[in-house]
Amino acid sequence: RDIGVVTMLQSDVQEHQLVCITKGTITFVGKDGSAKELKTNAKVINGTGKYIMPGMADMHCHLPEKKEIKNYFTLNIMAGVTTLRSMQGNNEHLEYRKMTDAPVPNLYLSAPPILTKKNISNSVADSMIGKYKADGFDFVKILYVNDSASFAAIMLNAKKYNMPVCGHLPKCVSLEYVLQSGYNSIEHMGGQASAYDKGMEYYQSTLALTKKNNVYHCPTMDWYQIAYHELSEDEMKKRFGMELIQDSVKQKWSTSIADDIKKTGEEKIAKDKADYKITQEKQLKALKLIADTNVGLLIGLDAGGLYEVPGFEMIEEMKIYKRAGMSNYQILQAATINAAKYLKQDSKWGSVETNKDANLILLSANPLIDIEAITKVEGIFLNGKYYLPKDLKKNLE
Repeated sequence: RDIGVVTMLQSDVQEHQLVCITKGTITFVGKDGSAKELKTNAKVINGTGKYIMPGMADMHCHLPEKKEIKNYFTLNIMAGVTTLRSMQGNNEHLEYRKMTDAPVPNLYLSAPPILTKKNISNSVADSMIGKYKADGFDFVKILYVNDSASFAAIMLNAKKYNMPVCGHLPKCVSLEYVLQSGYNSIEHMGGQASAYDKGMEYYQSTLALTKKNNVYHCPTMDWYQIAYHELSEDEMKKRFGMELIQDSVKQKWSTSIADDIKKTGEEKIAKDKADYKITQEKQLKALKLIADTNVGLLIGLDAGGLYEVPGFEMIEEMKIYKRAGMSNYQILQAATINAAKYLKQDSKWGSVETNKDANLILLSANPLIDIEAITKVEGIFLNGKYYLPKDLKKNLE
């Protein structure tokens, strides 16, 4: 009651609203003031001074092994992430949807990624993708393919089995070919810096082709700024959610960084860092153009490495989007409604509307004014249940 609603259908807040949720579905959104007395057996939450928005989606995650999965899901939900797109699948992941000892985000699962230097014939692609479909995977991910014929065979049979294909930008074919092939998302800003280097006229033509063919981008830029030592270790130790990580784990991370510096050499690291800085600046300019031309944009964290806390890293990726000059509304769209549209689920979730799934988060501040408000999660609605972060924390092992 009396809640500010960030619908993700418009760039302002709907103030003093009443939101009713019944069995995991939003059954009413409207002005609260007309109902001074609400006769109901439902749990009533006082929303004065608070905000409700769709749960967020991490669209590039790598699920850990089974012994870590409960913690991984719990951390994501605590941070307000209610949907995960797994980008490196195996058959064990299909069982994760059936977990009962902890809440599970909504999962969209990659088949085992395609990574081979062997040519893939049409019959091999047919057999492989047909099996992925029968096993229950949601899409195909490409890490590397050897030649254009192999890529064509994958795309042809993916279409046959109605399996979306996404992943790294294949180097065996041109960017234009990929954009017209049926590929539905490019990860890690693949090819964007080099395309930007070819001049604004060329880059805008690729964006037009990207938009025409409904290809999305999932940048995962925070992973790279860690990999290229853009942040000091002191900065990384202060990142959001780090207080939930055991000291022994943080010590392992610190040792790993020290070992990497020693093995690689400070001179080489300094050069790699400087080179990436140049690439990153091009990527930031490209990212702003992607957002401003309404090309599909997602948020993916690629989390699980050094100083990357699953779910909680969402704000770190968003800060990079802010550096690119994107508005808070554009950033929040990438984390919510864009993900739903990409997955063809926008009739079910991604915005706060009547008859949609109530996978929502309750915040103590307005994320349209301050993007760091997404770190102030007070409650999470997921699949018909309401969770408090403090209660979820007890599930962490």
